[in-house]
Amino acid sequence: MPVDRFFARRGHARLPVYAFSAVVVVVAAGAAMYPHRDPGGRANGGPASTVPTAVVTRGDLSTGRSMSGTWGVGVPRTVVNGRAGVVTWLPPAGATIDRGQVLYRLDGAAVPLFFGSPTLTRTLSDPGTVGRDVALVVDNLRALGYPVGPQPGPGAVVDGADALTQVSTDGETRRVRVAVREGDGVLTAAVIDALRQWQRDNGLDADGRLEVGDIAVAPGAVRVDVPLARAGDAASGALMTVVSAARVVTVRAPAIDVDAVRDGGGAIVRLPGGTELPGRVAAVEPLGQHGDGRRTATVTVVADRPDAAQLPDGVEVTVDIAGRSRLGVLTVPVNAVIDLPDGSHAVQPPDAAPVAVTVGLVSRGVVEISGAGVREGMRVVAAP
Repeated sequence: MPVDRFFARRGHARLPVYAFSAVVVVVAAGAAMYPHRDPGGRANGGPASTVPTAVVTRGDLSTGRSMSGTWGVGVPRTVVNGRAGVVTWLPPAGATIDRGQVLYRLDGAAVPLFFGSPTLTRTLSDPGTVGRDVALVVDNLRALGYPVGPQPGPGAVVDGADALTQVSTDGETRRVRVAVREGDGVLTAAVIDALRQWQRDNGLDADGRLEVGDIAVAPGAVRVDVPLARAGDAASGALMTVVSAARVVTVRAPAIDVDAVRDGGGAIVRLPGGTELPGRVAAVEPLGQHGDGRRTATVTVVADRPDAAQLPDGVEVTVDIAGRSRLGVLTVPVNAVIDLPDGSHAVQPPDAAPVAVTVGLVSRGVVEISGAGVREGMRVVAAP
């Protein structure tokens, strides 16, 4: 999986999200910023150095994971409206809502259910908008039978159209070229046309744009658990709780394993007794602090044939998350990689100038690196 899956913009640096947050080490061109500790504990004859270091090692790297999960209806999810309005209809307790069906109505307008994650946090309207939220819309429109046309693949470069892909120069906002990453979708003209047709079919304004709150998002079909609002209420809080309509596997993934989990990625659910059911990762909830102090993410895995399991709720199963492997590569801890302002990367030997590297696969806090100046056994500074 490309390293861009795990790096996010933060100022000028691209830092790992979820479990790791590499500290940017400021370096001066041609100058070593950190003294090396000699065997006697002194750096180049000066005071004792306490700069932490790591060793470049060679080995195999894999993002595949095997984790325990619980079979059942999943964790109850609270449906919170994303826009102002008045609730005009809610389904009754026990109702099942499938993809594309109306989950509730605000001011008489339908709010349909889409499958996947994440939910919308911005308006989608301009051609060229790129992101995982766009991919969610594309996938759902396609699944509902609307022609969305071909999508640019990972590595393709498009003209960015949204606020995240624009820069201001001399008071003017201009588009910038954006590389499509794995898991991204692109709001093409064909997707906008499909969106307009879907809106017409659902009695919505066919303007080809989606605002926050225009759709509800869940990993799959849901069953209404507890209605929390009623018709006539202001749609400013929780509307209902829902659970999965089909049996799913809920995994509490430790922070260190989150980098292996990808929405839509393949999985194998291993049942007690040895039966295996193919499936997929349907949703990955953000990391959260739980009662035992651990930071975990809630991962929902949907089996292709959940009815074949015939298991009672609460049974523990094993989930194998599909991943990628790299054999015999050079690796360092992620906190040993320096993120430079131009988007490139380097490692910092304690007694020499920074060495440019290319980063590759990331797994369990370790990252693959390569470059002409990097070698096995090389010692580099690791941020604390």
